[in-house]
Amino acid sequence: MANKKKKRKPYSFLARLVATISWCTVILLTLCSLSVLVSPRLFGYVGVFGLGFPFFLFGVLTMLFVSLLLAPRTAWIPLVGLLLNFISIRNYYPVNISSPPPKGSVKILSFNTAAYGGGKVHDAGRKIAEYMAKSKADIICVQEADVDASYMKNDILPLMRRHTPHSDTVRDGRSSTLQCFSRWPIAEKKLIASEGNNVCAVFKILLGPTDTLHLINVHLKSVDLSNDERNEFSGIVHRKDSLNSEVLQKKGRTIVSKLSASSEKRAQQVDQLAAYLEAHQGENIILCGDFNDTPISYAHHRVSTFLKDCYAATGNGLGRSFMRYGMIVRIDNIFCSSSHWKPFSCRVETDINLSDHYPISCYLKRKRDNSK
Repeated sequence: MANKKKKRKPYSFLARLVATISWCTVILLTLCSLSVLVSPRLFGYVGVFGLGFPFFLFGVLTMLFVSLLLAPRTAWIPLVGLLLNFISIRNYYPVNISSPPPKGSVKILSFNTAAYGGGKVHDAGRKIAEYMAKSKADIICVQEADVDASYMKNDILPLMRRHTPHSDTVRDGRSSTLQCFSRWPIAEKKLIASEGNNVCAVFKILLGPTDTLHLINVHLKSVDLSNDERNEFSGIVHRKDSLNSEVLQKKGRTIVSKLSASSEKRAQQVDQLAAYLEAHQGENIILCGDFNDTPISYAHHRVSTFLKDCYAATGNGLGRSFMRYGMIVRIDNIFCSSSHWKPFSCRVETDINLSDHYPISCYLKRKRDNSK
C-alpha cells in the first residue's frame, strides 16, 4: 500500500500543474471574449486585448491535448473553457454547412480597393473594376475609392454601369472616399460617422416604390501604424525579428500604445454608427465594409447587437480579408437586418490581390414578410 501511495504523488503533482495552467489559459480566453463588452473609450488597452484571442484559444486547445495525454481527469477544465467561449470561437472561426443561394437572391460585394490599387500595378484600377463588374454583384460598396483619378471617369464608371447603372460617393473632404454601385436608384446619401480620414455613410437605395434599403458603407478607424511599424508587428507575431529583447519590448510598447489610441478613436466612431442603427431598428439595413478590427472586438460586438453577421452565419474558416503585416484575420464584414434578409454563401474572395484587402461577398434572400 505504501508503494502505491508513493507512485501517486508524482501524478498528483503533474495533475495539479496541468490544471493550474489550464485554468490560466481558460481565464485569459474568457477575459478576451468579455473584453468586447468594454468600450476602449473607457480603457484603451482593452481594444488591444482582443488581438490575443487566437493565441489564448491555441493555449486552451494545447492544454486540452496535454490533459488528455498526461492528466485525463483535468481535461474537463479546457473543455469548459471552450464551451464558455463557444460564441466567440464561432464568430472568429465559423463552421457552417454550405448551401447555394436561392433564386432571386441579391449579391453584395464589399471591397477596400486601396485607391483602386494605388497605381502600384499597371492598369490596376481597370482590372479591379473588371473584377467587380464580372462578379455581377447587385450592390457594391467600395472603401478607399480614388474618385478623382482620370481612369475613374474614363474606365471604371463605364465598366460598372453595365450591371450597376447607379453610383454615388461620400467623402469627408480628405483622402477617404466611400463609393456605392447599385442596380437600383440611390435616392439619398448621408455621412453618419467620421474619425479623421475614416468615415461611415448611408446610401438609401430604392428597391421599390415603398421599399427603401439603408445601405451602410463603413471604413472604421485604421490602426495608425507606419509601414515600418506594421512590418515590425509582423516580425513580432511571426518571431522573425532579430533585435534584442530590450529593443523588442520598447518597440512592442510603442506599437501597443498606438493600437490602443486608435481603438479609442474607433470606438467613438462605432458609437456614432450604433446610434444610427438604434434609431433605425426594424428598418431594412445592410451594412458592410472595412472594420479595421477583428471579430473579437468592441466594434464587431456593437454592430452585431443590431444586425446579423453574414460571414459568421454562413461562412467557413478564418476568412482572412487583410493580407499583410501578419494580420491573419477577418477585418472586412457584411451584416444585415435579420428580419428582412437571410444570408447565404458569404465568403472572402481571394482570387484578386491588387489591394491590401480581399473583397468579401454574400448572397441575401429577402424574407417573404418584407418582400413588398
